[in-house]
Amino acid sequence: MELIRIEKLQNASSWSDINAKVIMLTVDTKKYNNLTTNNINEFSSNLEKILPTLYNLKYKFPYKMKRGIPVEEVIGEVAKELQVLAGLTSEYIITDKIHSSLCQITFSYTEESAGVFAGKKAVEIVETLVQGKQYHNIELDIHALAEKIIQYK
Repeated sequence: MELIRIEKLQNASSWSDINAKVIMLTVDTKKYNNLTTNNINEFSSNLEKILPTLYNLKYKFPYKMKRGIPVEEVIGEVAKELQVLAGLTSEYIITDKIHSSLCQITFSYTEESAGVFAGKKAVEIVETLVQGKQYHNIELDIHALAEKIIQYK
């Protein structure tokens, strides 16, 4: 997986009716193209271990994971959740395939540097879990996001 580009959009007319501030990640999923979560050993359980709040039953995410969703959708959910856990607001995610293994993941942010950080970390976390490895830095990542919030205020 490769993070190709990060765009920070503010007051962009095509997004203004949804939210004025969005981050757009362009990611090449490479060999993970068309891979869904239900086809990756232990992916869902390993993600739940590090981000149990994603699995709150009032959300559709646990059901979608069990049914199987593309890994790029998980990247957006993780980026959003990291921001929320750090005390920020992130209200939506949009994922689009651009071409073959290239996709765009767009999510809202409150504070730009925290949103960019969350996007980068989301790609790293999902790639680690797709490879069948454990991700051990989630507490450090959330702390780093909280520090970015303090700098923002």
